Amino acid sequence: MRALIFDFDGILVDSEPLILELTQQMAAQQGWTLSAEEYYRDYLALDDRGIVERLYQSHGRPVDRARVEELVEWKARAYQQIIRDDLPPQPGAVEFVRGVARRFPLAIASGSLRAEIEYLLGKLGLTENFQVLATAEDFKRSKPDPEVYLKALERLQRLDPFRANPLRPAECLAIEDAPGGLQVRTRQGEWIDVLAVPDTFVVNIGDLMMHWTNDRWISTLHRVVNPPRDKTLGTGRISLAFFHQPNYDAVIECLPSCQGPGNPTKYPPVTSGEYRNRKFAATTVAS
Repeated sequence: MRALIFDFDGILVDSEPLILELTQQMAAQQGWTLSAEEYYRDYLALDDRGIVERLYQSHGRPVDRARVEELVEWKARAYQQIIRDDLPPQPGAVEFVRGVARRFPLAIASGSLRAEIEYLLGKLGLTENFQVLATAEDFKRSKPDPEVYLKALERLQRLDPFRANPLRPAECLAIEDAPGGLQVRTRQGEWIDVLAVPDTFVVNIGDLMMHWTNDRWISTLHRVVNPPRDKTLGTGRISLAFFHQPNYDAVIECLPSCQGPGNPTKYPPVTSGEYRNRKFAATTVAS
């Protein structure tokens, strides 16, 4: 890895709830409704113009170009008025950016307007950390088309560190809040998407939590699948996961608060290491 490319909204600043609210207000001006689930699933990666066009398409209406521009301008004015009082950064974002900026060139690839990004970067004290900005004014095709990322890459390649040894796309890490790919399997055998909820972590429960809680908390199989081709943002997928396991000799037995009359213990005590070895043995295929 030789460079990082950041999305802006929802990654550096906690702006997605505000953009959702403004998008719902734009829809209401046309007599339409938009749920939070629809926004985070279908609109999150789009720029303002792409959002309005998607609203028209999703409601079965031909796109009115003049009205699209009116709504885009309305949203821009409303957003700029609100952010005068600042937007909070995402927790840890400022510290993370300053840390990685000491090691790598940084860029932003966003569907937001340049003026909005520059203003908020200044408020966060991060202006000097980003050598490259690729914003809504720099592309014709909104995400998930990769055009804005390619523009950021092109500008990064002009920096001094990459003149002698050109930067390749595979050497860039994109930090983006869409699309998803995590799925869990229900007890009925159905695989369902795990939607990204802003400001939260996804915790997938393991089997030993079932032993501790007497099935109060149920473990599920999970997998990470490739998103649909029209939502891949032109990038590859890297999953960064943290796995926590009790100490090898820790005894896992039902907690007193999870058992009682009419609710006997379902699992005998077992050490973490013993249980893990059983799982390995059960899933190993002899050659």
